Amino acid sequence: MRRGTVWWFLTLAAITAGVSILATRPCAGAPRVSSVAVEAAVPGIPIKITLREERPADISIRVWRDSMRQAHEEMGALWHSKMLPRHFTRGAASRYGYQPRTRKWQQKKAALYARGKAVKRNTDLVFTGFLQETLTNFGSVRAFPTRVTIQMTGPRYITFRPHASNQPDKHSEVTRVTDDEARELSEKLNETATKLFNEYRAAKTS
Repeated sequence: MRRGTVWWFLTLAAITAGVSILATRPCAGAPRVSSVAVEAAVPGIPIKITLREERPADISIRVWRDSMRQAHEEMGALWHSKMLPRHFTRGAASRYGYQPRTRKWQQKKAALYARGKAVKRNTDLVFTGFLQETLTNFGSVRAFPTRVTIQMTGPRYITFRPHASNQPDKHSEVTRVTDDEARELSEKLNETATKLFNEYRAAKTS
């Protein structure tokens, strides 16, 4: 691990941090959501969202667990490969509702950008590019039947508590998802699980 970096974990179970889980219409044969419980995101500890689902009657417990593990793995990979990088693009602040940066900081960053010391001028989560590089270049996806954990490494300040460091809550900002992204993650989970369940059914009747 690089000096000045820290390991941290993002745990997804159908969606990710700080948003309402949307009710989406599952594909035929997909797991049905019976209830949802969300735990608040706290900087420096895993973000955990629990989704309780009902197993289809014709799917064995073993097949259910294996299929849901694969579905969660694909969902986690989707978030890391497609949604996480959006946080490092222009417009991310308005898209995800970041804390407004102070005028003083914006002026300082603009000056540093002009001198070649800042990578992007108008992207809140990009200064030297180290945060973007570390989080997007490596993500170890470990899936379970009820959740997926994405292990990443990033700068130590990603876990700083805002009230103690006077920094924006970057941990919260970088893990936010929009309603559309939440829906897409849910659909990925449903589609993958449905595909695997149908493959099992087809093999069983052949």
